[in-house]
Amino acid sequence: MSIFVIGLTGPTGAGKSVAAEIFAQQNIPVINADLVAREVVLPGSRALKMLCERFSEKILNPDGTLNRKELAARAFKDKESTQAINRITHPFIIERINQRIRELEAKGERAVLIDAPLLFEAEADKFCNTTIAILADINIRLERIIKRDNITKQQAIERIKSQKPDDFYRSRADHIIYNNGDLKAFRQSVANIISKLVYNNED
Repeated sequence: MSIFVIGLTGPTGAGKSVAAEIFAQQNIPVINADLVAREVVLPGSRALKMLCERFSEKILNPDGTLNRKELAARAFKDKESTQAINRITHPFIIERINQRIRELEAKGERAVLIDAPLLFEAEADKFCNTTIAILADINIRLERIIKRDNITKQQAIERIKSQKPDDFYRSRADHIIYNNGDLKAFRQSVANIISKLVYNNED
């Protein structure tokens, strides 16, 4: 039996990380695309070299590692810059994710979750049997982002603007879960969809 691949996505601040934690608690392996993205830009990597060529070596720390805050400031300043960072890094991320899926399949895992903010943009959904999007009202997301990342309201607004609107996710995801503040209800919704998708339990 081949492994069942679930794609998890959603805009920043919606609560995707909490949903991924629930999957992990139910012993479903999670491939975190953000962590993979960090791996592919380690010093000496081709992806890091390409980012330096596009955004200058000012995105590097003195020790040669990527200064993610500096890169974010440059990448989120306009649409073209955001597209550029995605265009450079996505192929490397996709290749690594595919490798992880094959490894988990070889180990006999029943299912795997791909936790990816840019699941559809990076076309990582082509690996998935089904997809889930976590959404939340924009004001709630704004509050969460400011608190989580310790940034200004304007910086948080810029991050939100750099991402796709909710309709983008609604039109592409197979399942939508809303997370507007009731954590207990949200956790139950995620648990229910795990039961349905992974264990074929419709109750």
